[in-house]
This record gives sequence, structure tokens and C-alpha cells, in this order.
Amino acid sequence: MQLRQQLERAEQRCYALYQQRDPEQGSLRHFLRYHRPGWEQQLGKVIAPELLERRDLARNWQKAPAMICSG
Repeated sequence: MQLRQQLERAEQRCYALYQQRDPEQGSLRHFLRYHRPGWEQQLGKVIAPELLERRDLARNWQKAPAMICSG
């Protein structure tokens, strides 16, 4: 039974990596990849990973005011 669970987890991880490499058309990840090059280094650092595979989000890019961080 334990080997079967390990296999299932490995297959799930493989599928997750496949989705990262080849995002499903209509997903947020697909939109960002083709319309916002470099998003991984900005938005990708703060967005919840489960949102990237969603297909029910409105894809409307609006410019946000620049944020200034001071420490």
C-alpha cells in the first residue's frame, strides 16, 4: 500500500510540473506566460500557486500605481 501511495504522489508531482511547463490554455498561468514575460520574478513571488491553474478569472490587466517600499 505504501508503494502505491508513493507512486500516486510522484504522479501528482509530475502532473504539477507538466502544468508549469505547458500551462492549460485559458489558465491564468497561460495568460501570464504569453502576455506578461517575466511575471515569475514579480507577481509570481506573491500570487497563490493554486490561482495560476484557474480558468474562471477575468484576464484584464490594469496598471497599478508603482509601490515604493522603504525599510
